[in-house]
Amino acid sequence: MPASSPPPGKPNLKVTSAERPNTLGLSQRDLVTLLDKLEAMDKGKPPVRRGFARWPFRHATVWVTLTQPSGTESRLKLACRNLSRGGISLLHNSFMHPGSAVVVALPRLDGGTRDAPGTVRRCQHKRGTMHELGVQFDEEIDLREYMGQTSSDEFYSLESVNPEKLQGTMLYCEDNEVDFRIMQHFLRDTQLRLVRVRTGSEALTEAAKGCDIIVANWRMKDMAGTDFVTRLREQSIHTPAIVLSPVPVGAQPGWATHNTGALVKPLQQTTLLRAIAERVLLSHDPADEDHVEEGQAATIAASMSDQFHAIADGLEKSLESNDTTALMESCMQVRGSAPALGLTALSRAAEAAVSACASGDPAQRNRSVRDLISACRALPTAA
Repeated sequence: MPASSPPPGKPNLKVTSAERPNTLGLSQRDLVTLLDKLEAMDKGKPPVRRGFARWPFRHATVWVTLTQPSGTESRLKLACRNLSRGGISLLHNSFMHPGSAVVVALPRLDGGTRDAPGTVRRCQHKRGTMHELGVQFDEEIDLREYMGQTSSDEFYSLESVNPEKLQGTMLYCEDNEVDFRIMQHFLRDTQLRLVRVRTGSEALTEAAKGCDIIVANWRMKDMAGTDFVTRLREQSIHTPAIVLSPVPVGAQPGWATHNTGALVKPLQQTTLLRAIAERVLLSHDPADEDHVEEGQAATIAASMSDQFHAIADGLEKSLESNDTTALMESCMQVRGSAPALGLTALSRAAEAAVSACASGDPAQRNRSVRDLISACRALPTAA
């Protein structure tokens, strides 16, 4: 994997091991081999209780800026092992004092980086000169910006979930009485209000009234899960949804994710609670966001809507020329600015488009980008 360029220099800053991918001299291939061995050695060890789940994030080169007690900054290229919402695990060729302040330049899906300030919380010797650093971020990150997510590869930020913290309304589409009773049992310790419907049409009607999360079967009496999700989004219902399927959804034709996850039956309670928590605990309250949008949209219409309309025109041209790089840049631009302006629907459409561009699926990308184009053009024009 090619090394990224370091951030702009400062007079009191020095760069170390610039010639090698990292301080250990490991290539991407060697790093993967080493980490496979470390993972094998860790199997069978008692699990460590953590607040956030760790996910493989194997990069041979991650730039890290270390601030010494003297105030001198050093830039290091370290190998990365895994990533979580709250921190990162890095490999270094020497000891680093816990409590050291660092800034990690996290590689994003779009090819850029984002600085994540943090603190070294542990430094554990592994073998030879290799040490593993555990860095805790000052602020939590959104894993989707760095790892992506597909319906066939569901990942979770939280290591464990306190059921009592799950609150709100869950719309559940299920006509099988046994499965409904199982769902009730799984949610017994939560504060979720369960609203049950038996068909996709009923679910669409109830979803329009508002809820915090939607759970539906892959096969319903009157429509398939793909049709259900498509119709939800066509009606501008962007409520997080989880589809339950007997097989991995990624193997099904026609599936397109849009703020949607998937779980494979038979369900496990812990997996279900983590999937729900990812969507109701780690995201903003939709009702609050919509209220902000209503007040903000009119305010920015005269000065900003023309710019979003221009972005929509650019997206249209990039689609025609199949310019994936330009599409990603424009989608990231909208995703970065829309939330600050209170444009919730536009922000959600941009988030879906960024994920779709990173998925490598042209059909999914085109659908999501067209949704974003429509959202941009739906903004009121200046009078």
